[in-house]
Amino acid sequence: MVVLVCGFIPLIGHFIGMGIVTLVSLTKSPTVAIIALSSYIIYVQIENYVITPKIMRKSLAIPGLVTIIAALLGTSLLGLVGGLVAVPIAAAVLLIIDEVVFPRAQQS
Repeated sequence: MVVLVCGFIPLIGHFIGMGIVTLVSLTKSPTVAIIALSSYIIYVQIENYVITPKIMRKSLAIPGLVTIIAALLGTSLLGLVGGLVAVPIAAAVLLIIDEVVFPRAQQS
């Protein structure tokens, strides 16, 4: 339930949920805490690199590889803000290429 509620907090929700779950499981035993932490990290990675690109591809009609590359480049160049705006910027660039560049090239 904690993970579900924290998942609705943008950007830092996963970290808060991971911290709470790890601390609570640490009261049981360190082994349980390590298992909880590692499974949560695996879950977040699958969500970020598999599920989210598929959803973005369907909603924005851009390829998944472009989504991943744009998010990685945006995050590495501009940090958190870059990661947030990278995918919409990539979608805008693809739209401009499809609507402006290709029609002008065909007219010439």
